[in-house]
Amino acid sequence: MTTHTTPAVPGAERVRLVWPDLMRAACVYLIVVFHIQLWLVETTGLPGVHDVNRWWDLAHGLLDRVRLGGLLLLSGMLVSRRLLTTGRTAIDLTSVRRAVSSYYLYVVWLVVYWAVFAAAVAARPSTRDYPHAFTSAGDAAGQLVVPDTTLWYLYALACYVAVMIVVVRLRVPAPVVILAAAALSVIASGWESWAANRIGFHLLFFVIGVYLGPRAAAMARMSAWWLAPAAAVFGSVTVLGIVTDVDAPWFAVVARLASIPVVLVVCVLLSRLAPVARLGSFVGRRTLSVYVLHPLLLIPLWWWVTEQHDAALALASNPAGLALLLYGGGAVTAGLALLVETVLRRVRAGALFALPDAVLPDAVLPQRAEGDPVAAASQDATR
Repeated sequence: MTTHTTPAVPGAERVRLVWPDLMRAACVYLIVVFHIQLWLVETTGLPGVHDVNRWWDLAHGLLDRVRLGGLLLLSGMLVSRRLLTTGRTAIDLTSVRRAVSSYYLYVVWLVVYWAVFAAAVAARPSTRDYPHAFTSAGDAAGQLVVPDTTLWYLYALACYVAVMIVVVRLRVPAPVVILAAAALSVIASGWESWAANRIGFHLLFFVIGVYLGPRAAAMARMSAWWLAPAAAVFGSVTVLGIVTDVDAPWFAVVARLASIPVVLVVCVLLSRLAPVARLGSFVGRRTLSVYVLHPLLLIPLWWWVTEQHDAALALASNPAGLALLLYGGGAVTAGLALLVETVLRRVRAGALFALPDAVLPDAVLPQRAEGDPVAAASQDATR
């Protein structure tokens, strides 16, 4: 295995791997793009990529496989080191704090969503039809237990960390945990509950991330030769799916697992390019803001699509226009989210992005930056 030097993030006190930040940024960007596709294109009746070009639709579908699985794998790597060392002999307080932090952020942003959706509906009643919009106190209270928005990811992180704290403390062998999570993924595919389906299905990726965490630094030294077997696995599974048209739950799990290695290797290789490393590090450290803010920032665009439907239809009917709406819209939305985060932090609203020390003391954490369960690529996970 060829040794490469991993670019260090300027200003960091300790060496920090870049490839997890880059992959995290890519996954969150894809999440924004696909939410534009689902909410602003398919929901409103605009022509989608499947109406434009078969190969574009295929590529779009392949990218869809990696966005959430990849992000959860990286989140598992975040908690890995402390969980697999201290967590084997005692309940690790750092891991407990991460579980609490995830649920804290879930509740905080649930309240923010409630307020913003209520204001948006008051301004334009048609916003009631916006995906995941809710305005009643009853809906908000119910989601404290059963998530029904994109915030389910934060809720799931709290559950996943809590489960792994128990599993690791009981010293359940890793293969048993992975097989159990894989079985749950297949079973959960058939569940009718929207939240249970997603939380159960994606646990496997988080679990794999936990056990891969200790190898994060070794992955950063992978040579380009690793791209061949990763691409071979990805290509074989993709061809199998196309030829056989298999639609079984187990294949959905296998297809997503097969997509992650090739994306991981590509991100490792790209992280050695200084401009890409700088951009990936900048965005990858701040993906929490992009994730939680993008559904709110897309509301004005949804208004335009629904109220100026003829103009939106003319744009989306052109392949270049549709690409601009999806990929350009995704980039602009992500950029706006980062700008909003900067403003909120400057007005001392940092509690929107991290659990305050007053809620649960932070003394057990080596660095405060680890408070962000989505965006942080902590030294515990990446050294």
